[in-house]
Amino acid sequence: MSEIKVEAQGLEELQRDFRSLARKIEPKELKPILRKEAQRFAALLLPRTPLGPTGNLRKGVKAWTPPITARHPDAMARAGVRYRIAPHVHLVEYGTKERYNKRGAYRGVMPARHFIMSLGDSQMPGILRRIIDAINKVIAREWNGT
Repeated sequence: MSEIKVEAQGLEELQRDFRSLARKIEPKELKPILRKEAQRFAALLLPRTPLGPTGNLRKGVKAWTPPITARHPDAMARAGVRYRIAPHVHLVEYGTKERYNKRGAYRGVMPARHFIMSLGDSQMPGILRRIIDAINKVIAREWNGT
């Protein structure tokens, strides 16, 4: 990485220098931080996931990191239920209203379970705090030149 130099005369200059510093952090440095938190979330989600007759909903609980490409240059990580494994996850999470098929046969109501959103709401402050702390350590390491 290049040498980092910060000289602040006022708040605007300081903010500009911090933005410059943030741009110098490589996505490859951020990816492990985000992957770790995604894996932690997936581990918490697994026992809260309803176990249906096939078990596909639980099998679909994963944490993954999409590749960094020219089209998607930012580092990211995701956790949740993979739709390829459990395409019915939205029915369980959000529920359904009364349903009828084309012939008019009643297919019932699926009550909402909100197992992903409720966990996300409760865990998000801690996840963000840990990510910010880890990024601050990377910035401090860059700032000190180590």
